[in-house]
Amino acid sequence: PEPEPEPEPEPLPPEPEEPIQPSAETALPDEARGGVMAALKDKQKLVPLVVMGVVGLVFLVLLIAVVAGA
Repeated sequence: PEPEPEPEPEPLPPEPEEPIQPSAETALPDEARGGVMAALKDKQKLVPLVVMGVVGLVFLVLLIAVVAGA
């Protein structure tokens, strides 16, 4: 049973493909636009960005409300 976990790392070759994509993005003159376009293409990466933005704005509004009330 112990040698069985060793073959599990073999399905990892798809990971080296991922660093190739960021290198292609860094080749673009506008790195920010490349990141935005990549995020728009990949909805899974866009969701955490939207969630963090909403949470940040809510925190900011609550902070301002507390400071204004104090």
